[in-house]
Amino acid sequence: MAMHQAFLRDMQVAFDLDRTQILTLFKDIRDRLDDYEVIDNDSTRASFPDVVERIETLLGMNRIFPDGAALTVSYQGTNFELETLFDLVGWIFSVTGRILEGATAANYYYPLVILYSKWCRTLCSKRREPQMVQITWFTQGGTKRVCIGGNLDKPAQARKDAARIIRFERLLQDELAEEGERNESYVGDTSGQFIGHCAETFPALFIKS
Repeated sequence: MAMHQAFLRDMQVAFDLDRTQILTLFKDIRDRLDDYEVIDNDSTRASFPDVVERIETLLGMNRIFPDGAALTVSYQGTNFELETLFDLVGWIFSVTGRILEGATAANYYYPLVILYSKWCRTLCSKRREPQMVQITWFTQGGTKRVCIGGNLDKPAQARKDAARIIRFERLLQDELAEEGERNESYVGDTSGQFIGHCAETFPALFIKS
């Protein structure tokens, strides 16, 4: 599957885009939502200009985290608070394009998540990318969907903790976590990262919504 359907680019061309070209592509998607087959949901589509603007702002500041509050965006009518550059790029991957018949882990999904990591690294002035990435694909009403997310980056500890708590509160609200897990690590996680930090957070929340 040479064509990356979501971004209307040959996969190799998509991998080789530079920082300016990726941002230009995001702006083109914003301006041609139908051509890029962005999810046909009014509130999701209405979020696109704000997401692109926030990404551009973060690039201008050479930051992964914003100075101020998280950005409220919609995924199919449900609002979420996205903090980082990695979150915002993951949202674009999750709402843009359609998955062709014949897509497999080998020929589509794994290359897609590698592309996500590559673009995060290219956009980040410090050449960083999420340490962990989650991709989940599923069928919704006969349409194949994909959700991609990354774990939290490492800003000042207080900033990261605040972002993690926002994520945890949303997991709690959507019954994907329990209050007693607020200061617990995931089972088998030897890094000591608390629930809400991980890459699975937004893909799980998007699907639950």
